[in-house]
Amino acid sequence: MPGNFNHARRVTCKDPNELKKFIDANAHRVPLDAVDAPTLLVEHSATLRAVEQQWPKIRFHALREHAGLVFQ
Repeated sequence: MPGNFNHARRVTCKDPNELKKFIDANAHRVPLDAVDAPTLLVEHSATLRAVEQQWPKIRFHALREHAGLVFQ
């Protein structure tokens, strides 16, 4: 995924349907990381804040460990 991304956030949600809706709506900037966890990539902090406000049920984690995701 080419681009000048400056911010990455692992995304989780208690509601799997809501997480799927989020991923589908943001497919252009949500690749899977090394453990197949969806990761939001954005260029600007303002974009990150806007996405966070738009999707209040989604949790955005700066670190993989905060999302409960570890390498196995």
